[in-house]
Amino acid sequence: DRVAHHHTMAMHLTAVQNRMGLSAGCVLGMGLVLAWFTLLGSPSWLLVLHGALGVTCLWFAWRGNARSLSAWMKVWMASLFAGMF
Repeated sequence: DRVAHHHTMAMHLTAVQNRMGLSAGCVLGMGLVLAWFTLLGSPSWLLVLHGALGVTCLWFAWRGNARSLSAWMKVWMASLFAGMF
């Protein structure tokens, strides 16, 4: 949001605060996805795939690369959607 000059709360936060918030969101999301797939009894390759996608999102969130983070989050969401069928 900061890079795109959207008028959101992200505009009022520092770069460090944005990075910490995005990183915390990635960690929380990854934990919830892995817990959900574990409870469903999903195959281990699916857990590894979503763990790797979560770590990739965390890496780009920590580096502050908003464009790459957005792209990888879309890939992660698409893989979650595809996994439902």
